[in-house]
Amino acid sequence: MGTPNLVAAFAPRRRGRLVVVVLAAATLAVGAGCPRPPAKATGGTTVTVDGDPPDYPDGFDPGQALPEPAPPDPGAYGVAYLQMIYPAIRDAWSAFLEDCRLRLPPDHPLNSPTLEATVEIVIDGDGQVASVTLIRPSGNDDFDGVARDVAAEAAPFPPPPKALISDDDHAYVTWLFARDRRQAGVATAALRRVEWPLDRAVPKLVEAGRLDDAARRLAAAAPGATGAEKDQILGLAERVFVTAVRGGLAVDDAAVQRAAIEAIRGAARHAGGGALAPLAPTMRELRSIADGAVEMPLRAAAIAALGAIGDRDAAPMLLAILDKDQGHNVELSGEAARALVALDQAKATAAVLRPWLTSTERAKVTGALVTLGRAGVPGLEAELAKLIGHKDVAVRTGACAALGTALTAGASDAAWKAIRKGLDDRDASVRGACARGAAVAAAGGGKSRAAYWRLVELFRDKDERVRAGAALAAVRLDPSKVTQELGALAKEKSPVVLAALAEGLGATPAGPPDKRLVALSGADDVRVRTAAVRALAGRADAESRGLAAGKIVDPEVAVRLAAIEAIDDPAQLETLASDPVAELAAAASRRRIALAGRWGSLPEVAEAVAAAPKASLARVQLAGAWLQAP
Repeated sequence: MGTPNLVAAFAPRRRGRLVVVVLAAATLAVGAGCPRPPAKATGGTTVTVDGDPPDYPDGFDPGQALPEPAPPDPGAYGVAYLQMIYPAIRDAWSAFLEDCRLRLPPDHPLNSPTLEATVEIVIDGDGQVASVTLIRPSGNDDFDGVARDVAAEAAPFPPPPKALISDDDHAYVTWLFARDRRQAGVATAALRRVEWPLDRAVPKLVEAGRLDDAARRLAAAAPGATGAEKDQILGLAERVFVTAVRGGLAVDDAAVQRAAIEAIRGAARHAGGGALAPLAPTMRELRSIADGAVEMPLRAAAIAALGAIGDRDAAPMLLAILDKDQGHNVELSGEAARALVALDQAKATAAVLRPWLTSTERAKVTGALVTLGRAGVPGLEAELAKLIGHKDVAVRTGACAALGTALTAGASDAAWKAIRKGLDDRDASVRGACARGAAVAAAGGGKSRAAYWRLVELFRDKDERVRAGAALAAVRLDPSKVTQELGALAKEKSPVVLAALAEGLGATPAGPPDKRLVALSGADDVRVRTAAVRALAGRADAESRGLAAGKIVDPEVAVRLAAIEAIDDPAQLETLASDPVAELAAAASRRRIALAGRWGSLPEVAEAVAAAPKASLARVQLAGAWLQAP
């Protein structure tokens, strides 16, 4: 009759320990006999958690109820999530404190205002409690036990936001349970993240698809790193950025896919035949695009990337593509042949193309020539040389172009002899094609004094295509001497010829730029200006590069794009990176990253990649630019 009915109060809440603790404590406090309830409670509430008035012993004063806890710092880490889980903890803990206050004398140990216990609650990604650990006990086992039970039985909680989850996929919450005003308020709770070492955390985050988190970790770790730690961060960054680029391959957006493919090809060029292992995961997606994409240019780009990264297992597929296409699509067949040569499949490629070259079917011959015009496949020079005398003008034209690429692959003097024969052809299209073929060969390191002097003679040819090819080829073959012969082009008006001349003059010996090149950078025709500015930007001397950089104010986008490559001022490039013309902004960003280098640009690029939408064009372009940086 005098013992409080606590079982009824807590049974519906399934708080077994709270029932036992307070019931036992209350029984000891009441002692023998049946206490009489006071006429009126002198403080606090007069209703227990079960909604019934408490049965007070004689002279019992429960004191005042605790006020609300202090509010939390709104800027505290994870405070929004702590407030979400607070109600479940608050209700049970408040019930315990109130029953202690109402059932037990103020001087009872469970009512001591000095009691406080801290527990750590580990919450998994679904909001379930993985563990509860008492990390700072109060000194009262019953008080501590109830704190642990309240924390454990408050679950399930709302799933923690991704940003609060530690590397082991759990959220770590430290919660204070006190007997004073703090109670179990959010103000005394805290969230913390458990972070693994980078070499363990970053691969795990990448595997889990949390690329943004992985990038942010790298951005935070890079400043101040040196030695082996720096090398480790660079290796992990390469994996993160390759994964970002790989994400672009998998989306149904041709523009993003093209950017991703170009990034892979650029990264392969940067490696220069070195370790391409980080790019290996992209092979599967590249093969899929190469063999099944609808857009031919996209397929061709994927094929080129497979060759660049050395995917030897793709060779049978590429041979099948080449054999099926038979040159009907210039890009597809050409890139397939070029990739096969890069994959040490030159003999197999020549075996496919040779029957086409010797066929009586014009379509097959033409298909072989357009393919060889893009790919230098050794071993076919003799067949190509014979075709220079073919009665069909289109065949002779194609043979000239193919011989030029053949010479870049190390063809013999017989190929140069055939090109010289083509330079004397009665048809201007053949002469022009052979002149361009000579330019291609010269760009690849080919040399021929006889061809050089014949090309100089062609400066006066009536056809602008011939003059253009001759000017470019002659300057490339002998840049130190040809400027003496360029007087024949002094009155040239054709933009086609002048653009070719500008392109060639960019390769003249080191020192001040050729005056003609400088003049061409101010030409009225945008094609000529663009070629001249690009040539100036590609030179090593400061004067040339300064002239090119000054053209960034040109009204034509093409000219400004060429000028960006000569700008070395990071602040200016930062401004240009916000240009409303997307192409210019992207070029400026690439240039900034290239100037800073991989290490210097890592924190900024990593943060930008983390902030960019998943598999977006911006993310792919940023990651690709970093992979191509020195």
